[in-house]
Amino acid sequence: MQLKEKGFTVAKKKVAIITYFYPPSSGPAVQRISKLIKYLDKERYEVTVYTSVFQKKEDYSIFEDVLNVKKVFYIKHLNILKGPYKNKFIHKAACFFRLFFVPEVQIFFALKCRKAVLKGDEYDVIFTTGGPHSNHLVGLYVKKRKPDIKWIVDFRDPWVEFSYRKKVPGLNLIHSYLEKKVIDNADVRIAVTSTYASRFEERYNKKFHLIYNGYDPEEFKEFKSFSRENKNKLIFLHAGTMLRQRSWGLPYLEKILAAASIDYEIHFYGFTDDRYLSKYKHMNIKNYRNVPKSELLNIYQRADILLLMQGQDKLLSGNVAGKLMEYVGTQKPVLAFTYPGGEAAEIIKKHDLGHAVDINQLDKAVDFVRAVRAGRFRAYKAPKIFDRRYIAGQIASLM
Repeated sequence: MQLKEKGFTVAKKKVAIITYFYPPSSGPAVQRISKLIKYLDKERYEVTVYTSVFQKKEDYSIFEDVLNVKKVFYIKHLNILKGPYKNKFIHKAACFFRLFFVPEVQIFFALKCRKAVLKGDEYDVIFTTGGPHSNHLVGLYVKKRKPDIKWIVDFRDPWVEFSYRKKVPGLNLIHSYLEKKVIDNADVRIAVTSTYASRFEERYNKKFHLIYNGYDPEEFKEFKSFSRENKNKLIFLHAGTMLRQRSWGLPYLEKILAAASIDYEIHFYGFTDDRYLSKYKHMNIKNYRNVPKSELLNIYQRADILLLMQGQDKLLSGNVAGKLMEYVGTQKPVLAFTYPGGEAAEIIKKHDLGHAVDINQLDKAVDFVRAVRAGRFRAYKAPKIFDRRYIAGQIASLM
């Protein structure tokens, strides 16, 4: 199809997006793509998606974001060691054996997907997003056979830097080789945090574009930014997966709340392993199930402080959880337990989003909680760089 622009006929760019995660699955990886598709100019871009047939049936409402897609190919592939397993021994064994698949067990998707893409349309652009980084091997395969196609590689996560890659001697050499091949052959390289972009650039002397994850302003059009419904009790809310390595902040949160001397409840929404929360039941924690995005937006309105909990590992200092960007859309105060001085903490400080906890200065976190309790926290203006419309424009400019 074609459109007219200033007297000239301009053909639509045909874009192939390679993503393992896609609706009805949910989470930041899905939203990275669904919101890009939603805000790409449909008069300029014709999008085809290649994804795995094995999607968790979590949130069908996200399909509303991807109505502009020309076609979706759900690739059937070998799907092994998928978990999670209730038996602790089986779970650990499966995690160990997954280490031997390079880049990861989703390589079986890549092997099938790459052939499907070559049999597809004559695309102008191929956009691969990872992890899983097996997606990038699809782009590498296609680029080698169709050198005129523009390949954009989107790194939502590091590759060789992940510590678990080093648990099997020798395999990290293969990871390093593949990462270099991908970065050397891509036409455009994107990273979702400044830290990741800088590390890649230092390692490979290749330009990386910084394009953060973000929030969708349409979802917050009728949102009450900061209004405390319960004047006597503070409601803390954590949305998303709660892993063991993220639970380190709970004992410090306990100390902060005890020192603040306030009435409170802590609500967890999403996958949370009860083993990590069981010893904190006395903290008035309520653990809820996964809920659709539309329902979660209503739940946000009842919260007073949004909790961000990330790992303490130095390698994760560049991690900026997609959940933080969604929190930005609410304009509600954020209390973060993250790597001290890391990128997430710096973003919170720079844009006055709330408070990043320093475990050596808990008194400042106590003062912050008391300020929210007293109504002294003002709603901030959501920064433009985290707006999904702006982000889609950034990516489109690279196509």
